[in-house]
Amino acid sequence: QALREPPRRFPWRHALRSRSLWMASLYQTTTNIGWAFLVNSLSTYLKTVKHMDDTVNGQVSSVALFLGIVGLPLGGMLTDWWSKKHGVRAGRMMPLVVTRIIAVAAYFWVMAADTPLQMALAFGALAMFVDMGMPAMWALMQDISGRHQAQLFGWANMWGNFGAGLQPMIVGYILIHYDKNNDYQEGLLFCAGALIASIVIAFFINADEPVVPVEEDVDTSGAPSH
Repeated sequence: QALREPPRRFPWRHALRSRSLWMASLYQTTTNIGWAFLVNSLSTYLKTVKHMDDTVNGQVSSVALFLGIVGLPLGGMLTDWWSKKHGVRAGRMMPLVVTRIIAVAAYFWVMAADTPLQMALAFGALAMFVDMGMPAMWALMQDISGRHQAQLFGWANMWGNFGAGLQPMIVGYILIHYDKNNDYQEGLLFCAGALIASIVIAFFINADEPVVPVEEDVDTSGAPSH
């Protein structure tokens, strides 16, 4: 029977002091606030604001989410290309920035769209470019996590889940209290604003700064190092 390595302790001291880890966590929080409209509110928006029947609603939603899937492999290729050309730090940071800039533009396209095709393409662009940034975030987390991959991935992902959980509550509050025209514009602007926040946050992330310094990134589980 193969020996199993005991679990490592969570590096609390380093994690709580790591700017890059906090910025990566906040980046995922704001990204999910901006993205979660697609899964929490898109169908309702198309039905109540754009008055689409269930068939067209389903078609628009399916196209948008399919384009999001396409964005993942494209994002991986973009991250690899940028990293080889400009180094690890820029290669992680710039896809995080550029994809969110285009996703913000897609939100403004959404607000101007008035046909099912335009809305499918606008929401599809939003989904695709948000997802295109995720491979860079995954690569970044590998860069800064050292021997604590699972723990620190989980930490940052937890903050992303907080964003996805907060999004419907915040947007719901905004729509109830500020959406006087019942057109969701204020909710869409808030989601776009969350993505703008993620752009600013991305500039403070440095893939060259590990959470645990290399000289201290040793096995704390008691198992022998290999």
